[in-house]
Amino acid sequence: IAKQQGLRVLGSAGSDEKVKYLKEELGVDATINYKTEDLDSFLKREGPVDIYWDHIGGKTLETVIDHLNPLGRICGYIDQYNSKDNSRFGVKNLSLVNSRELTVVGFKVDSLEDREGDFGFFKEVPKLVKEGKLEIREEVRHGLDSVPQFLLDVLQGKNIGKAVVIVADE
Repeated sequence: IAKQQGLRVLGSAGSDEKVKYLKEELGVDATINYKTEDLDSFLKREGPVDIYWDHIGGKTLETVIDHLNPLGRICGYIDQYNSKDNSRFGVKNLSLVNSRELTVVGFKVDSLEDREGDFGFFKEVPKLVKEGKLEIREEVRHGLDSVPQFLLDVLQGKNIGKAVVIVADE
């Protein structure tokens, strides 16, 4: 959707397979495998950044903040949801939020929809998918007995695309 709006898109993934998917199938402009490449060097080369959708937090967020343009936006802010309290990373450059006039907005689908409606999502997105203008990839498993391993796979980054469990065929 960002590409359709004329934005330059940078993507980050934790495997070469996912980086290839972002670049070749989704058309992301520049990609990085964050497990094997340095994010700061990548953003110095490919940045700066105007909008950052945060799915990681911690050191990654801190690095991106260093490369946000004035008036940049951070959407989300997931901060190490699998970490124990004593092992959390404290972002050290939050003073840039003030000096660069950055906007940080939490993103929870349930409260967002209550406040703002669906933004035309159900009208626009299915149409984009049907027209082939929006790529959707799903990884499907069958039966409730597949859920525990599937959940582990998702949390370990082993899947690509939306995780879907089919409970029963009708």
